[in-house]
Parts: sequence; C-alpha cells; structure tokens
Amino acid sequence: MTSTPPGLFQTLIDRIHDRIGGKPLDSNCTEWPGALNRGYGRIGIKRNGEQFSFYTHRLLYEAHVGPIPDGHEVHHHCENRSCCNPEHFILIDGHEHRRQFHAPLVRARGVACPRCGADRWKQRYRNGRLNGNRCADCHARATRNRKGKQ
Repeated sequence: MTSTPPGLFQTLIDRIHDRIGGKPLDSNCTEWPGALNRGYGRIGIKRNGEQFSFYTHRLLYEAHVGPIPDGHEVHHHCENRSCCNPEHFILIDGHEHRRQFHAPLVRARGVACPRCGADRWKQRYRNGRLNGNRCADCHARATRNRKGKQ
C-alpha cells in the first residue's frame, strides 16, 4: 500500500475524482489535468506543515483494484502516462516492467542523434549526469561555436 499518512488516502482519492470529474465511466483515457512528473500525474497535500506528494495512478489502482505488493509496479497498458482510468492499469513485476517496457525505450533513444541523425549517437555522461542529447560531432561543433571557432 502507498505509504500515505493516516486518514489521507480517502482525502486524496476524493480530490483526484474531483479533478477528473468523477470516476471514469468509459474505456477512454482520462487525462490527469494537474501536475505531471515525467508524464505521470502527481497530487500533493500539505498536513501539519509537511508536504506529501503521490503518483495518481498508484493511488487510483489501490482505491479501485487493491494494494500494490512490494516489488510490483502499476503499468498503463494504454501507454498514456497521464491516464487516470483504473481499467487501463495492470500490475506487473518491477523487474519485468523495466525489462519489457522501459529498456526498449532507452535503447530506441540511442539509435540516432536527434540533432544531426548520426547512427553512432550515444548519450554523453559527465559526473553521472546527462550532458546533452547529442552525438560527439554535434557536441564538438557546439563547443567550437561557443569558443568562436568555426
């Protein structure tokens, strides 16, 4: 179960339903109209001076389907991260979820440079952080331009 402070779970569910206009009644995606984090709906609440923030799809899954066991994740089978329709959620093992759905996306991003289309593009990392989405040639070109060399 999502670690919500005592008494907040139903308050959060009621706020989510208010924001999306009640419970979804059809099979279409119901977009989350509030804040997003990496495309996923987020809802926050402040209690006793403390700020709490939760993913809407996880709260809705627990409210409409049941608890989320440790090591499992809620997947949107509609592939729409901001969807709030509990009919579109499936529970999947965390390792399987990353292997089956997230790894192909990461591999697909590395196919070609988004700036010049080079096939040998690899994301550049420095100090553990992404250093721009460009290939080595685009990076060298940008560095030369920045230093005034053509």
